[in-house]
Amino acid sequence: MSIKTLEERAGEMAGDFMRRLEAVTEALTHTSRPPAELSLSVRHLPDVRLRRDIARLRSGVLQPRDPSVKACALADDLEKELACRLLSRQILAQVAYIHDLLSSEMESVSASMRENALAAFEALNDLPEARDTTTALSASVRQLHRLLHDEQGRSKRKGRPAATSD
Repeated sequence: MSIKTLEERAGEMAGDFMRRLEAVTEALTHTSRPPAELSLSVRHLPDVRLRRDIARLRSGVLQPRDPSVKACALADDLEKELACRLLSRQILAQVAYIHDLLSSEMESVSASMRENALAAFEALNDLPEARDTTTALSASVRQLHRLLHDEQGRSKRKGRPAATSD
């Protein structure tokens, strides 16, 4: 990948990220928060149960435990709780998408850089100066070879069967 291609790709990704963040910000500003005094036990109920309770509160089948609280007001608060849950799931999905996209892009760039570095190493290794132990190029090639060996480990010997564990 060339530098220009990387810059173009980074610009596209930044634009995509900004659009996603703006959408999340917009949703955050328009979603009303449930009251803080909403019972913690309600916050642990599944969404299906909350929707069912909302419908039962609105129809009058279910009444709040506290007689000073109106059923419609409690149903509104529960709907706010559901909206916040949905928004949090959307935010987590956006963050997961951005994470996956950045991870794959970093892996792609890393693989490209590695290929270029290996090609440069092989080209340097083929030069006659690389075989002369008194040159600085030879010392650099040996250092690169050590780094490559440390990263990849020992090469497998040809003709020997792979060790199997019983």
